[in-house]
Amino acid sequence: MMSQAVVDAVRILQDRTRKARDNYELERIDRALDEILRNPMNITPAKAQVKSAWGHAYTVLEKRKALTRPQPIEEMFAHPQVEEFGYAQTEMICWISSELGFKDAERSLLIDLALGHDCEILAQRDGLPVQRVREHISRSRKRARGLKANLFLTA
Repeated sequence: MMSQAVVDAVRILQDRTRKARDNYELERIDRALDEILRNPMNITPAKAQVKSAWGHAYTVLEKRKALTRPQPIEEMFAHPQVEEFGYAQTEMICWISSELGFKDAERSLLIDLALGHDCEILAQRDGLPVQRVREHISRSRKRARGLKANLFLTA
Protein backbone atom coordinates (compact mmCIF):
# COMPACT_ATOMS: atom_id res chain seq x y z
CA MET A 1 0.00 0.00 0.00
CA MET A 2 1.26 3.48 -0.88
CA SER A 3 0.04 6.91 0.00
CA GLN A 4 -1.42 9.02 -2.81
CA ALA A 5 1.50 11.45 -2.48
CA VAL A 6 4.01 8.64 -3.16
CA VAL A 7 1.97 7.43 -6.15
CA ASP A 8 1.94 10.97 -7.56
CA ALA A 9 5.69 11.36 -6.98
CA VAL A 10 6.37 8.10 -8.82
CA ARG A 11 4.22 9.27 -11.74
CA ILE A 12 6.15 12.55 -11.92
CA LEU A 13 9.44 10.67 -12.11
CA GLN A 14 8.06 8.19 -14.65
CA ASP A 15 7.08 11.14 -16.86
CA ARG A 16 10.65 12.42 -16.58
CA THR A 17 11.88 9.01 -17.71
CA ARG A 18 10.00 9.35 -20.98
CA LYS A 19 11.70 12.69 -21.60
CA ALA A 20 15.19 11.65 -20.43
CA ARG A 21 18.02 12.55 -22.79
CA ASP A 22 20.90 10.43 -21.45
CA ASN A 23 21.95 7.66 -19.08
CA TYR A 24 22.97 10.09 -16.35
CA GLU A 25 19.44 11.44 -16.15
CA LEU A 26 17.98 7.91 -16.14
CA GLU A 27 20.35 6.89 -13.33
CA ARG A 28 19.34 9.96 -11.35
CA ILE A 29 15.64 9.18 -11.84
CA ASP A 30 16.22 5.59 -10.75
CA ARG A 31 17.95 6.71 -7.56
CA ALA A 32 15.17 9.20 -6.84
CA LEU A 33 12.53 6.49 -7.33
CA ASP A 34 14.39 4.20 -4.94
CA GLU A 35 14.43 6.89 -2.30
CA ILE A 36 10.75 7.70 -2.66
CA LEU A 37 9.72 4.05 -2.57
CA ARG A 38 11.69 3.39 0.62
CA ASN A 39 8.90 5.15 2.52
CA PRO A 40 5.64 4.19 0.77
CA MET A 41 3.40 5.78 3.38
CA ASN A 42 5.00 9.25 3.17
CA ILE A 43 2.33 11.96 3.08
CA THR A 44 4.64 14.83 2.13
CA PRO A 45 3.36 16.48 -1.08
CA ALA A 46 4.54 14.72 -4.24
CA LYS A 47 6.45 17.69 -5.66
CA ALA A 48 8.39 18.10 -2.42
CA GLN A 49 9.27 14.40 -2.35
CA VAL A 50 10.49 14.54 -5.95
CA LYS A 51 12.53 17.68 -5.31
CA SER A 52 14.20 16.14 -2.24
CA ALA A 53 14.88 12.77 -3.89
CA TRP A 54 16.15 14.48 -7.05
CA GLY A 55 18.65 16.49 -5.00
CA HIS A 56 19.86 13.46 -3.05
CA ALA A 57 20.29 11.49 -6.27
CA TYR A 58 22.42 14.32 -7.68
CA THR A 59 24.62 14.26 -4.57
CA VAL A 60 25.17 10.50 -4.80
CA LEU A 61 26.03 10.60 -8.51
CA GLU A 62 28.41 13.53 -8.08
CA LYS A 63 30.24 11.68 -5.30
CA ARG A 64 30.55 8.69 -7.60
CA LYS A 65 31.94 10.91 -10.38
CA ALA A 66 34.49 12.39 -7.98
CA LEU A 67 35.72 8.90 -7.06
CA THR A 68 36.22 7.74 -10.63
CA ARG A 69 37.96 9.52 -13.43
CA PRO A 70 35.97 9.24 -16.66
CA GLN A 71 37.96 7.34 -19.29
CA PRO A 72 37.16 7.05 -23.00
CA ILE A 73 36.26 3.51 -23.97
CA GLU A 74 39.10 3.39 -26.51
CA GLU A 75 41.62 3.89 -23.69
CA MET A 76 40.08 1.12 -21.62
CA PHE A 77 40.81 -1.47 -24.30
CA ALA A 78 44.05 -0.01 -25.67
CA HIS A 79 46.13 -0.92 -22.61
CA PRO A 80 44.84 -3.55 -20.19
CA GLN A 81 44.85 -2.28 -16.60
CA VAL A 82 45.75 -5.64 -15.12
CA GLU A 83 47.57 -8.32 -17.02
CA GLU A 84 47.24 -11.86 -15.84
CA PHE A 85 50.51 -13.75 -15.47
CA GLY A 86 51.25 -15.72 -18.64
CA TYR A 87 48.46 -14.07 -20.64
CA ALA A 88 50.77 -12.64 -23.33
CA GLN A 89 52.59 -15.95 -23.64
CA THR A 90 49.32 -17.86 -24.02
CA GLU A 91 48.04 -15.38 -26.62
CA MET A 92 51.28 -15.69 -28.59
CA ILE A 93 51.18 -19.50 -28.53
CA CYS A 94 47.53 -19.51 -29.63
CA TRP A 95 48.33 -17.19 -32.54
CA ILE A 96 51.37 -19.22 -33.62
CA SER A 97 49.37 -22.46 -33.41
CA SER A 98 46.47 -21.14 -35.49
CA GLU A 99 48.41 -19.11 -38.09
CA LEU A 100 48.40 -20.97 -41.40
CA GLY A 101 51.41 -19.12 -42.85
CA PHE A 102 54.04 -20.98 -40.80
CA LYS A 103 55.89 -24.10 -41.83
CA ASP A 104 55.81 -26.86 -39.22
CA ALA A 105 59.47 -26.31 -38.25
CA GLU A 106 58.92 -22.55 -37.83
CA ARG A 107 55.78 -23.12 -35.78
CA SER A 108 57.57 -25.55 -33.47
CA LEU A 109 60.56 -23.23 -33.05
CA LEU A 110 58.40 -20.16 -32.31
CA ILE A 111 56.32 -22.07 -29.76
CA ASP A 112 59.53 -23.23 -28.04
CA LEU A 113 60.72 -19.62 -27.90
CA ALA A 114 57.37 -18.46 -26.52
CA LEU A 115 57.68 -21.11 -23.81
CA GLY A 116 60.98 -19.55 -22.75
CA HIS A 117 63.56 -21.88 -24.30
CA ASP A 118 66.73 -20.19 -25.52
CA CYS A 119 68.81 -20.96 -28.58
CA GLU A 120 71.53 -22.88 -26.67
CA ILE A 121 68.97 -25.32 -25.22
CA LEU A 122 67.28 -25.74 -28.61
CA ALA A 123 70.63 -26.30 -30.37
CA GLN A 124 71.65 -28.92 -27.84
CA ARG A 125 68.25 -30.65 -28.05
CA ASP A 126 68.25 -30.75 -31.87
CA GLY A 127 71.99 -31.49 -32.24
CA LEU A 128 72.62 -28.34 -34.30
CA PRO A 129 75.25 -25.60 -34.01
CA VAL A 130 74.04 -22.58 -32.00
CA GLN A 131 74.67 -20.25 -34.96
CA ARG A 132 72.41 -22.38 -37.19
CA VAL A 133 69.60 -22.25 -34.58
CA ARG A 134 70.02 -18.46 -34.34
CA GLU A 135 69.57 -18.25 -38.13
CA HIS A 136 66.40 -20.34 -37.92
CA ILE A 137 65.13 -18.13 -35.11
CA SER A 138 65.85 -14.98 -37.10
CA ARG A 139 64.05 -16.29 -40.20
CA SER A 140 61.08 -17.54 -38.19
CA ARG A 141 60.70 -14.23 -36.39
CA LYS A 142 60.93 -12.35 -39.68
CA ARG A 143 58.11 -14.48 -41.12
CA ALA A 144 56.07 -13.95 -37.93
CA ARG A 145 56.48 -10.17 -38.17
CA GLY A 146 55.37 -10.27 -41.80
CA LEU A 147 52.33 -12.39 -41.01
CA LYS A 148 51.41 -10.17 -38.06
CA ALA A 149 51.69 -7.06 -40.25
CA ASN A 150 49.46 -8.67 -42.90
CA LEU A 151 46.96 -9.56 -40.21
CA PHE A 152 46.56 -5.87 -39.28
CA LEU A 153 46.43 -4.74 -42.90
CA THR A 154 43.59 -7.10 -43.79
CA ALA A 155 41.58 -6.66 -40.59
